[in-house]
Amino acid sequence: MKKRMMVLVICLMMMVSSLPTHANNEPTENKDTLITVKNVDLRYLTNSLRISSSGKATATVYAEAQVADKIITYVYLKRYENGSWTTVKNWKDTEYSSSAYISESIYVVSGYEYKLFTNCYLYEDGLFIESVSGTSNSVYY
Repeated sequence: MKKRMMVLVICLMMMVSSLPTHANNEPTENKDTLITVKNVDLRYLTNSLRISSSGKATATVYAEAQVADKIITYVYLKRYENGSWTTVKNWKDTEYSSSAYISESIYVVSGYEYKLFTNCYLYEDGLFIESVSGTSNSVYY
């Protein structure tokens, strides 16, 4: 009986030691359910920043989607100072259509670099379908 128990333990140890092991710390992916698609619906997003000689900054953003019926747009006018971008002014617009347009103005202080940062969130039939971010060119005033 003791001999059979010993043989059984050895057999179990051999079976366990032959099982594959995974020392990989990376997460595994199920290729059947992994979906990473970007820019499914957005046709284009334009960001434009102009600053007049008097310091009037005009932010213009236009977004157009293919099938979305609601677009929420956040626009941030930022100034580069002390090594980072600081928000000067922000705007939000919600359009119940496949396009959105924002044109806003504000006077800014001279001696800085300015840029627009935009986030658009697209919805169809009340369901979120996509988010897109964009930036304008930098403008020094």
